[in-house]
Amino acid sequence: MKIDYKLNEILYKVNKPFLYVDYNEMMDYNTILLSREDFKKDAFGNEIKLYEGLEVVGYQEDEHMDGSRDEKVS
Repeated sequence: MKIDYKLNEILYKVNKPFLYVDYNEMMDYNTILLSREDFKKDAFGNEIKLYEGLEVVGYQEDEHMDGSRDEKVS
């Protein structure tokens, strides 16, 4: 996965796991289904133990019609 400079700035300022999120899996504004397992890999490949109440930074890869990328971060 390619991480650009702007995204790196965000990662260094936030002390939360940076996890891929499928925004189609949202239960409500503050609740997102992350995994059926107890662990999920972050953007760097590190395994993060999931537990109720864990605060994360979610991202979803996205592309424009011309193929350029547009990462969504929440």
